[in-house]
Amino acid sequence: VPDRNGYILGDDFLPNTRHTPLIVFVNSRSGPRQGQVLIGQLRRLLNPIQVWDLADGSPERVLESFCALTRLRILVCGGDGTVSWIISCLEKMQMERWPPIAILPLGTGNDLARIHGWGGGYTNESLIEILQQVAESYISLLDQWEMKIENKKGKFKAVKSFFNYVGVGADAQAALQVHMLRESKPQLFFSRVFNKMWYLVFGAEEALKESNINLPNEIILIADGVRVPLPPDSQGIILLNIDSYSGGVPIWSHGEKRDACYISGNTPSMDVTSRSTREPELVGLHGTISPRRVRSMGHFPQMQRHQAFDRVDS
Repeated sequence: VPDRNGYILGDDFLPNTRHTPLIVFVNSRSGPRQGQVLIGQLRRLLNPIQVWDLADGSPERVLESFCALTRLRILVCGGDGTVSWIISCLEKMQMERWPPIAILPLGTGNDLARIHGWGGGYTNESLIEILQQVAESYISLLDQWEMKIENKKGKFKAVKSFFNYVGVGADAQAALQVHMLRESKPQLFFSRVFNKMWYLVFGAEEALKESNINLPNEIILIADGVRVPLPPDSQGIILLNIDSYSGGVPIWSHGEKRDACYISGNTPSMDVTSRSTREPELVGLHGTISPRRVRSMGHFPQMQRHQAFDRVDS
């Protein structure tokens, strides 16, 4: 009997318990718009109902039906924003067990895909091999963090989740300008290289204007109940969950070590951060966005209001 979304799905239809059923979500607007080509190719390799074009509608109904399969795996063809979209839909479903998520990176930065071993961008590799990797890949954990936003009077405004990082200052301003340009003139975003160029253009503009030069006087940073002094030349603050930023820049492991900024009695390691450390990393930007112009401020072990979810690693 079909479910309320018209699907007939269940473990009884699988040949044996070793099979890993798959649902693929494709964002045809991600990065250089490779998704439009991938949709046709994937529908020829899989059953067409397994491939959902996100341009046709939200993924909630499809997820609701396919999650009846206990060994389901999800392949997201898109950028980090597309992955976050799928995760937010799974959150709303309040499932006891999440299906593991694999990534075919079609976005511009693809930082989440990079740290999970799926690469910095799809370059026409064999889809058959990629689907085989999805079926055989192991599962790792990824921390999820929530940011509570309040107004100046302390009244609650919103809660935002993040998996990669949260930036305040020059880098955030540049990213916002790129987002607004993409929404108003999507025809200008036709190549991963040219897409990154827009980030460089707006980032350079912010560096020249120095519009965030007064950031240390405008922001009070408190972590683990301790006020963290900001260097006087800081133009940005980034709270990191993964050690890949702005298209693969390892700003935590390659940043400038500043022992004076460490707090909470911990001396953080400069090794590459784990995907599930249960401790965020805080870094400061001074000047242009470059790993040589980053100052690490330390780990914050008490900031543990997060949940860990399954993800698939290649």
